[in-house]
Amino acid sequence: TIKYKEKTTTLEIQVINKITSIDIQTNPTKTTYIKGEVLDLTGGKLQITYEDQTTEIIDMKGANVSVTGFDSQIIGEQIITVKYKEKTTTFKIKVKNDLVKIEIENKPNKTIYFIGENFEREGMKVIATYEDNTKKEITKYDIVEGDDLTLETEKVTIKYTENEITKTVEQKIKVLDKSKEQLVIEGKEEAKVGETQVLKVKLYSQQLICHLSGIIQKNEYITDMKLVEQNDWKIQYNAVTGEFDLEKAEGAKTEEILNIEITTSDKEGKGEILLTNIKMVTKDAETIKINDVQNSVEIKKDVVLTGIKIVKKPDKLVYSVGERFDKQGMEILAEYSDGTSKKITNYTYSPSDNLEISDNKIVISYTEEDISQKVELEIEVNNIPEKNDNDESENINISGNKKDSTIAKTELPKAGYKMKIIYMLIIVVVSTVAIYLYSFIKKYKKI
Repeated sequence: TIKYKEKTTTLEIQVINKITSIDIQTNPTKTTYIKGEVLDLTGGKLQITYEDQTTEIIDMKGANVSVTGFDSQIIGEQIITVKYKEKTTTFKIKVKNDLVKIEIENKPNKTIYFIGENFEREGMKVIATYEDNTKKEITKYDIVEGDDLTLETEKVTIKYTENEITKTVEQKIKVLDKSKEQLVIEGKEEAKVGETQVLKVKLYSQQLICHLSGIIQKNEYITDMKLVEQNDWKIQYNAVTGEFDLEKAEGAKTEEILNIEITTSDKEGKGEILLTNIKMVTKDAETIKINDVQNSVEIKKDVVLTGIKIVKKPDKLVYSVGERFDKQGMEILAEYSDGTSKKITNYTYSPSDNLEISDNKIVISYTEEDISQKVELEIEVNNIPEKNDNDESENINISGNKKDSTIAKTELPKAGYKMKIIYMLIIVVVSTVAIYLYSFIKKYKKI
């Protein structure tokens, strides 16, 4: 406001403090991601620098901040571009999908060997599991100590390395002495509750065996058992005493002689089958006693993902339009069919982009072994408070009153405005002189 004598006028001055650059003041807390995870900008801060060299720190998840360049399906280093009011800067993140474990899905065709033989991988299927819970079959693995097998060898180690991460798994085998008559029971090492499985009894001998007898026993984790002869062997079996008698007139040396069909109980535990008091009779009527033969199977319930729950809500639940969801402080538990649970971090959530006024919940999802579970979190999204048409500018009204100087809408920064103040004073002086000259000329003309 400019005042001369009793007359006043106003002059509006707009001071524009433009942004000259933005920089990363603090990287987001999370800069390494597992394939499939969503971008998390929590902890990220931007430094805004203005024309007058003043600076401001803002949250990377705040309004008017946009982020591009992130693709959670591409493994490796990525450059993320952050944009704020036409200015951009970048930071780097890494997407990985490391090897977690390897498992033997199908056992090799051969698990029984003689002294001096080498392990054979034919028929074996090895599966690799990764951080995102995806799986794939692998073939370029190594066999550790699989050559020139000895009687002491009970297992071989399968070793696989990928991206400098090495994982191993063991395959059980049995090594026999060719010079001795033996029985071997083959079957799966694990079973589900209430499942029926077949165990194979094989004879290994250098002589013709025409008669074999013994006692078969089972423990409480096997609810039912049935014996089925193989390859023309004839069987007599007493289910009460467990006594069995196998006979083949022409005899046999090495072959499968018997199948044992078992049904597991409805509770977890170790099911065991024991062949004891075993006697073999050769074609030449020689009786051979051999050691007891045992087989065990680990009975387990299927453990599957049954749900996920929020045990601790995130620190922030109220947002403005344009902000992004912040999971900082949130804890999620995965729950399983066996009653166990575990804390998880590799979940996804939606929406993960800038929030809109209609967004009133966040849907959190987690997938494991092809089973997906979801849980919802209620949030509140409010409109952004109204701002100036140009929020980088400041409208200033200067009063002629010596004791009063007012700034409209925004407070004038304390530093960096010396030249602007000088310009304003010059304008005030020039305006005052102009009004004085105008009044003087008008009065002179009247004279």
